Amino acid sequence: MCSPSNSIVTERNERTSAIDGVILVVKNLFRPFNDIVHTRWIEIEDGSTKRHKWDGVVSILDGKAAVMLIEFAGGFANVDQNKLENDTIKIYRNATRLLNSKNSSPENPPSIFVVISHHFKIYFETLTLVTDRAYVRSRKATLHVPYSPSSLKTAMEQLPTVFAWRDMVIASVKNTVTLDNSNLKTIPVPSTP
Repeated sequence: MCSPSNSIVTERNERTSAIDGVILVVKNLFRPFNDIVHTRWIEIEDGSTKRHKWDGVVSILDGKAAVMLIEFAGGFANVDQNKLENDTIKIYRNATRLLNSKNSSPENPPSIFVVISHHFKIYFETLTLVTDRAYVRSRKATLHVPYSPSSLKTAMEQLPTVFAWRDMVIASVKNTVTLDNSNLKTIPVPSTP
């Protein structure tokens, strides 16, 4: 990080930057859950998005359902806003296709998770289908890829929101049922000393 030739601060293309940025971060975020989700990288095709190739896809371990799309929208020190806008449109157009193919109910609206990396930032977002063809896009966290001691401090401060977003992803995969659900039968356990 403090080396004379810090490769992170030099201009690099998006895939080279992704190795030290978004791939490293996402792999480590989901490593404790590799019995639940599977992460695939670089030129991944998904049939439900009309065979578009993705920079990364996170799916349920059996591979039958994608839960997250990942897009590299430019490398480090690359601030091309047109590329960011075009890639954002592409990823959300296909995220809506995934949502439209999922079963939904008013109590449990389907969501797809999106990660976009651009310049020195990784955006962690959620797209939720709230009513027929009405979507809500929300940015849950932003992580600045650290390239200096001061940027490492900034990244550390951002980690709680990144972990909260990751926990949302895992909860959606597990499809957690709350204890007050009328369809859930609970058996009381006597208290122990």
